[in-house]
Amino acid sequence: MLKNSLNSNFVSKHENIIRNFYSNRHLSIGNKINAVGWSSKKNQYLRFQLLTSHIKKQEKVLDYGCGFCDMYFFFKKEKKNIKYYGYDLYDYKIKSKKIRIIKKINKKFDHICCSGVFTYRTPYSERYIQYKIKDLFSKSQKSLSLNFLSNNSKIKLKKNIYFSLEKIIKLIKKISKSFIIYNNYKINEITVIILKK
Repeated sequence: MLKNSLNSNFVSKHENIIRNFYSNRHLSIGNKINAVGWSSKKNQYLRFQLLTSHIKKQEKVLDYGCGFCDMYFFFKKEKKNIKYYGYDLYDYKIKSKKIRIIKKINKKFDHICCSGVFTYRTPYSERYIQYKIKDLFSKSQKSLSLNFLSNNSKIKLKKNIYFSLEKIIKLIKKISKSFIIYNNYKINEITVIILKK
């Protein structure tokens, strides 16, 4: 009981900081791509291609940290008939009836994708990331896809957290021995697909 209480304590503290950060960005920037931390559609779509390259038609995908649900429109553009669900800590008030936004993750999905979820630094980031990856992996039936900012980035912002490839591999090996890593693309990020087999 005490362990669960400690977990929820640092989880809620981290998530409150994240929620406040993106709430303030959204209020000041509006419904624009940089409100959710991305510089361009082109780079965002490259991330989506890597995160979802293994996903097949008709599978259920949870876009965890969905923002404006741009991944949904990516799937539409790619003509992938995916059963899309979105979840975000902050309510961006997505009004499209075609997009299913969930408030709680109380069922399993074939795949869970996290694009840019683990980039903002808080005093709880490292513990939160370890905890959340395990938690989300347990709620996926086939895979968990996520990305990190690379230690090799020439420009590093104080607000962000960066990872070495070695550290990421060590982290995900605690969860699964089966994974795919992309770290040789033009953006200074590392994309990981953790597989269940």
